[in-house]
Amino acid sequence: MKKCVRKVFLQNLLIVCGSILLFLLGAEGTLRILYPKALNVHYNFPHGFFCKRDPLLGWIGQPNISGVMSYPAEDMDDLHVVMNTEGFWDRTHKTPKSPGVKRLLFLGDSFTIGWGIRQEERFTNIIKDRLSADCEVINMGMWGYSTDQELLVFTEKGLKYRPDVVILVMFLDDLFCSRLFSVNDGIYIKPKFALSPNDDLELCNVPVPDNHGRSVLLNMVLTRFYKLRNRLEMGVEFDRRGWLSVFDKAYLKQKGYYLSLRLLSEICAVAKGHNMKFLVVIVPWKDQLRAHPIYAAKNGYAGIPPGRLDFSLPQRVVTLFCEKMGIPVLDLLPVFKEHDCPERLFFKHDCHWTKAGHRLAAEQILAYLRKLNYP
Repeated sequence: MKKCVRKVFLQNLLIVCGSILLFLLGAEGTLRILYPKALNVHYNFPHGFFCKRDPLLGWIGQPNISGVMSYPAEDMDDLHVVMNTEGFWDRTHKTPKSPGVKRLLFLGDSFTIGWGIRQEERFTNIIKDRLSADCEVINMGMWGYSTDQELLVFTEKGLKYRPDVVILVMFLDDLFCSRLFSVNDGIYIKPKFALSPNDDLELCNVPVPDNHGRSVLLNMVLTRFYKLRNRLEMGVEFDRRGWLSVFDKAYLKQKGYYLSLRLLSEICAVAKGHNMKFLVVIVPWKDQLRAHPIYAAKNGYAGIPPGRLDFSLPQRVVTLFCEKMGIPVLDLLPVFKEHDCPERLFFKHDCHWTKAGHRLAAEQILAYLRKLNYP
């Protein structure tokens, strides 16, 4: 009798397992037919084959790869991108550095690596060309990075180059995206830091899960799971609105800035612990240059009620924090607003800088470095 029951149980178990397997195979096949582009393992990484998955950083450039990058916007140029041995769009730098050489290391996102701009037109290249021959500029910017990933890039890759000055170029979305488990609608899963009861940073979500594997079904499940984790972390209102929440006074009240500022202070602490100078450059949002007509709108901005909208809030918060921590900070918003033709500093249908914007940023950063007597 017991053998008969066991046999029936095993048969039922096999039927259930087989049915689940057939269902999964059917779902996989259906998704492959409906979403053929998802079959390309690298399709969803920033700029296709230029980047690859990284278990620590989420994604990084393919070392030593080159190719042409085309942009859909009419005012952006096609670029010939050549990644170095570290996976950054820069030349390869020696370790250790030569005697007498002073190095500036730039950390940042798409503004720093250059979006729609030729390499020689980037602000980091302009700065390099205007410094003395014994000064070297290292660009470790990467598309889509936030302050958390920039901290990891600095500690895992940047320190070995022994820079004399570390410059964090912070776009305002960092104050939001550093709290997320994934960006770009869940497509790019990333590392995330959490704060312990003692205010220590604890690295989470590492190794970063791979939602760019060969199973379309698994990729979609992971993507939606990490979108849900973002919503639970941020709350429905902030998650729905996205990074523009940084202009909402309610975001400040809910301590939305805190983690990013803590990450900023950690980069500063690591730099000073290695006798490196550190400064922050704040990149403005395009709409901040035309804030007056937006303030006059009765319906608010991007879902933010008029009474809660404050376009100067992110810069004030970061600047006050840096001043309290003794960190030099350069806010580019005032000089960008005072430019005789500010709309030419940004691409027409994009928030990134044109070559004129990069040139103005380079001039301001150079002037600030000389004021601080850096390097």
